[in-house]
Amino acid sequence: MFGLNKYKKVTHSDGTVQFQVPKSWIEELEEDGSLVLWDEAEYSGTLRFTLLTAKKENESSPNPAVEFLGPKDPNPVLLENNNALRYYTSNAEENGEPIKLFHYEVANYVEPKYYRLALFTFITYSAHEDKKDIQKQLKCLEQEIPKTVFSPVVQEWER
Repeated sequence: MFGLNKYKKVTHSDGTVQFQVPKSWIEELEEDGSLVLWDEAEYSGTLRFTLLTAKKENESSPNPAVEFLGPKDPNPVLLENNNALRYYTSNAEENGEPIKLFHYEVANYVEPKYYRLALFTFITYSAHEDKKDIQKQLKCLEQEIPKTVFSPVVQEWER
């Protein structure tokens, strides 16, 4: 696996959200504000990250981040940091080749009425899914995405 000194912190949207990826990964900011990350290794997937903010009154839910993700299957899990995580996979095609998508949705609640949704999607060719490098990258994401950190303050652009 990647050693402690082999990670880098990614900061997005003026510090609104931070997460870690392997140091070797390249970052590119898309025009729509999405972030694309990848490794130049022969077998590497691509991680797409998007942050959304919504304004909604909390209806006195004990776990507002879980409630925000809703009851869609699979059910979200409440994390130790009070964020909620939903993980699932899907299949699609790109240029006629089957691809596998690994979806991680992390919800964050900021009192009294703001919700953030961090959408992480790791994409790889289905034929590469079992490659050692891809498995290593997936393990890294499984460990690091639940540790995503959100600013406790709502940014002006989120209002």
